[in-house]
Amino acid sequence: QSLMRQLNIAQDVDMPGFQKNPYNFMALSKVFVLSSKFEGFSNVLLEAIACGCPVVSTDCPHGPKEIFEITGIGRLVPVAHPELLADAMLEALQEGEKKKPNLKAFCLKKILKQYMKVCGLLE
Repeated sequence: QSLMRQLNIAQDVDMPGFQKNPYNFMALSKVFVLSSKFEGFSNVLLEAIACGCPVVSTDCPHGPKEIFEITGIGRLVPVAHPELLADAMLEALQEGEKKKPNLKAFCLKKILKQYMKVCGLLE
């Protein structure tokens, strides 16, 4: 919060703390940014996409690139390039249009079948 005051952006930033249901915030957001250096499979990216939020992410290992390729949504920038991340954020804000994602690959039934195949329970 002190950094926000130093940068004179406190009036533009809301830090509501923990929320049981963050999806309302995601749906109202103009852009969702994931700036990770490392990430497992990123559920939060899928959640933001499902809420209709434009997304920007770093190309960290294991997740964002694959999610964006499957859903057809998102802007990907190299890790540790803050200027490119900022540019992608501005592009997403300027575009403003929310696209309809392809989330079929992530439906529960399909994922359960994949787990069952891995466990040898399905051919």
